[in-house]
Amino acid sequence: MDTIFVKQVKEEGPAFESGLCTGDRIIEVNGESVIGKTYSQVMALIQNGGTTLELRVIPKDEDILQEAYSQDAYLKDSEAYSGNAQNIPEPPPICYPWLPPAPSAMAQPAEVSPPDSSLNK
Repeated sequence: MDTIFVKQVKEEGPAFESGLCTGDRIIEVNGESVIGKTYSQVMALIQNGGTTLELRVIPKDEDILQEAYSQDAYLKDSEAYSGNAQNIPEPPPICYPWLPPAPSAMAQPAEVSPPDSSLNK
């Protein structure tokens, strides 16, 4: 799942005139949620949307994700973090171990005998 942010808005363009800003987080494209979609899927929604594009966004200054993380994400020269994770706690114990399903008697085909034709005489 990707989180899609507006990277750049052309001044005097329709998006700019509509109030779209760099850093706004896109959550819907033409009424369809982008949650769980990849960047490529969201771009396809935008490009295949026809002549009118409707975006639902969370403004950068109202977005909790934006407040929690620094502006480093918007710096052109910023590099991805590389290093080792430290002090990671052990996962909790498994309470209910996985067991393979037991064979079901219901899944076996039943044998049906043909009706006794001698009873109808």
